[in-house]
Amino acid sequence: MEGLPDDVIVEIFSFLPHQLLLLEVRTVCRRWYTLSHSADLWQTVDLTLGFNQTEKQAMVSNLKRVQDHVKILKVDPRLLQTIFKNDIWQFLTLKTLHLNTLCKTTVSVLGEPNLRYPRLEKVYFSSAFDNKLVLSAFSGLKLDTFEWKYSGPFQQFRETILALGKMDNLQKVRLHVKSLDNELLSYLLKNCHTLHSLKLYFFNVNIKIDNDAFLSLTDNCSLTELDFQQLL
Repeated sequence: MEGLPDDVIVEIFSFLPHQLLLLEVRTVCRRWYTLSHSADLWQTVDLTLGFNQTEKQAMVSNLKRVQDHVKILKVDPRLLQTIFKNDIWQFLTLKTLHLNTLCKTTVSVLGEPNLRYPRLEKVYFSSAFDNKLVLSAFSGLKLDTFEWKYSGPFQQFRETILALGKMDNLQKVRLHVKSLDNELLSYLLKNCHTLHSLKLYFFNVNIKIDNDAFLSLTDNCSLTELDFQQLL
């Protein structure tokens, strides 16, 4: 390996899990340590794998050295808490953030999103324990894409939809919901006026949509893609 050109070693590194790059590869020798900071390796960072407390601290320390290269970050909320716990971190190039869940602790350490990641365009997360957390965490961002796997009742979902409607740049919304009915579709179309694409994934086989819901399409002139998919 020591005889290989730098670009070949970096290419080999690209196949390794980011957790390994942050914890193990950089300890091999000084040359490997230097190459492990290559910007090409850190465009997308996936830190969703399991790790212990000792590894978590080391990963955060090493991630700080490459944070200016990260454009897509997939991170376990527990690690996110460690990242933002003590320092004012800024992912200045970050455009896409993937989170599994949101809880009060996670949101509290996110701080001011416009300062933490001013170029953030896309947010994906699976669940939240409180819809208001979504508003406090992301409503001030100029997002392009928003995807949420939501499993709660529609009444609690209204506030989030209103928040989406206040995001002027929002063009794509993808929602995973329990069921799809007239009220949900109408409410989305009437409150999110800038959407170009709306995709709804649902589990309920009893779809309750009538003409009134589709008439809402006329109030949303920018919408060019509407997709319903039933999940098995």
